Amino acid sequence: MSPEMHRLVGLFSRMPEVQLHSRLLVERFGEELLAAAIDEGLFAEAGEADWYPCQGGGDRCPQTVFRNARPGSAQPHLGICPDCPTSFLASDDLRVMTFEPRALFAMFQRMLEIPEQGPTPDPVIERAWHLGIEARRGLGREVVAFMGYPSDHLALELAALHERHPRLLLVFLLTEGVSADLMQSHRAGREMEMVFVEHRLQFDQGRLWWQEPRPASTPMPASPTTVKEEAFCYAFDGAVHPLTEAGYREAVAKAEEQDLFVDVTAVNTTRTKAGRKGPDRAFEPVDLALSQGQLLAKLMLATPKPIRALTLRPGNEGGSMRYVDRVREKVDVSVGWRQWKFFQTAGANDSDRAFAFGPPKGSRFLLLYRPELMGPVPLRA
Repeated sequence: MSPEMHRLVGLFSRMPEVQLHSRLLVERFGEELLAAAIDEGLFAEAGEADWYPCQGGGDRCPQTVFRNARPGSAQPHLGICPDCPTSFLASDDLRVMTFEPRALFAMFQRMLEIPEQGPTPDPVIERAWHLGIEARRGLGREVVAFMGYPSDHLALELAALHERHPRLLLVFLLTEGVSADLMQSHRAGREMEMVFVEHRLQFDQGRLWWQEPRPASTPMPASPTTVKEEAFCYAFDGAVHPLTEAGYREAVAKAEEQDLFVDVTAVNTTRTKAGRKGPDRAFEPVDLALSQGQLLAKLMLATPKPIRALTLRPGNEGGSMRYVDRVREKVDVSVGWRQWKFFQTAGANDSDRAFAFGPPKGSRFLLLYRPELMGPVPLRA
């Protein structure tokens, strides 16, 4: 799954009810993927917004939009808030869209060959929706889609669900929050089988489609076009590039050429391989836990708008902030009192403290990652 697709599925998992600015959605997902999502009815036009996310605080610091009094301006709107620079906006900048969850359910029903019917919420399990009976291959399984992140009591919830429905196909958006033991006990062939949208939903030739797993003895059918070589991992140096295994090993061998290097591919390790160049320009290897590297990777891949510490590390406000601070101290270089070279801090108080990746001009950085190990990257549109 491409980084753009992974971000899209991550957005689905949050089921946002807010309006999303169209231009920022294009930046996040690309025009072709967004057009395919619109064709499926997943996003709907919602007119023009009277606010715009400002450069400093994003959605938490919205700029109020006013008409530009200058006649004939190509940017007829101004976005203004007291603490941030004024934004000069075209009408297209203000176009917003809303996410349509029922269209997502309808897409799953079509792809899984479920007779069309209105999805019904589970009477017990929060954010679980019954989509109907799967008609494919005569399996006759009840299909239940789990939206959002699983609860801490997922195993108990699944046991209760199994008592009501002996044969189930459980559709999760992301693997995050689902333990390896649960995945193993609900693998293909079991009475309750788990599938993950981040593994199955594909985008090719302008449309979204459902990819079945590879059979044990026969090759997997091609996508609507020719089969493409799957990337071993992805590299991000300001843009995203797929890498073969040879390309990955070459990038690791040249890590010392980077001012900041983070490798969260977890190849032959459960740690993060990282490094930085200090003030003396010597490269210093840094060892991090995989979860710490994933936190940095999410910051690096996200748009420049700051992410709250609680989004990066759930918990209490102070504890989350201190945890992110400690991770940053290990890989970043201090350039002044509470000033850092790569990972900046926004917000004056602990309650609104947030972090953003902002590499200085001319610096070299490289992130190596696999989307399936990342979890959702926060969408800050």
